[in-house]
Amino acid sequence: MGDRKALLTRLYAAFNDRDVATLVGGMHPDVSWPNFLEGGRVEGREALTAYWTGQFAMVTPEASPIEMRELPDGRIVVRLHYVIKATEGGGVWTDEITSNTFTFEGDEIIRMDWGEPEDSPGASDALIVALFDAFNARDLEAAKALIHPEADWPDVFSEGRLHGRDQVLAMWSEQFRQFSPECFLIEMTALPDGRRRVRTNHVVRNLDGKIFTDEQATMTYKFRDGLIARIDWSV
Repeated sequence: MGDRKALLTRLYAAFNDRDVATLVGGMHPDVSWPNFLEGGRVEGREALTAYWTGQFAMVTPEASPIEMRELPDGRIVVRLHYVIKATEGGGVWTDEITSNTFTFEGDEIIRMDWGEPEDSPGASDALIVALFDAFNARDLEAAKALIHPEADWPDVFSEGRLHGRDQVLAMWSEQFRQFSPECFLIEMTALPDGRRRVRTNHVVRNLDGKIFTDEQATMTYKFRDGLIARIDWSV
């Protein structure tokens, strides 16, 4: 992995320096790259050169790698802090922790995909961490991207269950209206069937900041289509 890791480190530095020639130099002639601005994909070095040249004229992106992990098939997943600012005025468009997955042909990158691949051992873990981050940030839009549309979820206001992502997000919205809850991940265990068992600490304050719940709980997460599909809760 050493040479590929060093290549990625150089290319992220070139990206931050807007050095298109160095960036394209690390790509396979048939490279396939996600089009952040318009959707779809950019195919080939020439098209990628035009894409990055146009992107750097419109926005000022910066990608800071946090960790790199090699998958059994040779792909490399890079977890990074990604910030995009408008070139004019400097307003922030994007500020997030995300992942890039790189596929190689020899010593060159032939494909990049946003996020962790669904078959990556870390993909499910990353989903859960992102969900905790979204909950504690009161970010319903971020949570929406992590929860399956047909999610099956415990209802904190009753002993029943919620069915569907919209119901889950409506419950969260009501929680945030009435209380100030926080959820902290203590330990995560991978189960043989692909689920994750997570030990957590939940702290709930009223809107004046007084704590009336501070307890540990265990939640078991089930996944579907690369999203969180079900949670079961026990104290």
